[in-house]
Amino acid sequence: MMKGNTTTDMPNLTSQKWDIKWLYQPRIFHNNRQFWKIERRLNEMIIKTLKDAKQFIDDFKKYARIDPNDGKHKFRFNDLNIYVGGTTELILGQEKEFYTCSYGQNWTDKSESHIDDPIRYVWENRKSINAQLKRKD
Repeated sequence: MMKGNTTTDMPNLTSQKWDIKWLYQPRIFHNNRQFWKIERRLNEMIIKTLKDAKQFIDDFKKYARIDPNDGKHKFRFNDLNIYVGGTTELILGQEKEFYTCSYGQNWTDKSESHIDDPIRYVWENRKSINAQLKRKD
């Protein structure tokens, strides 16, 4: 008789590079036990630690889009810290420096603001950035 799907039947994998989905496959068995499938989603990152924030900055070009007007890499996300709602762009300049610019309905920043510590900025805004990373195709 087959046991129910309990958490003890699942292997314990806690790698941050893996987004784990457990899928029950009722027709696949091995030694009368359920077989669980692990899927890895490519190009998906979740920022959980400062190390993840550093990895996001190091691989920024992988997540950002190139603006055709000025050739800069820009990562756009809905900023959950802005009370009235708005969008923030994290921008990688030509000299490997990071800038930010926010805008919303009927308002915008006057100019791009330089970010002294981009890892700290990503860490402080990880909730908004993670929401965008999950939405990204």
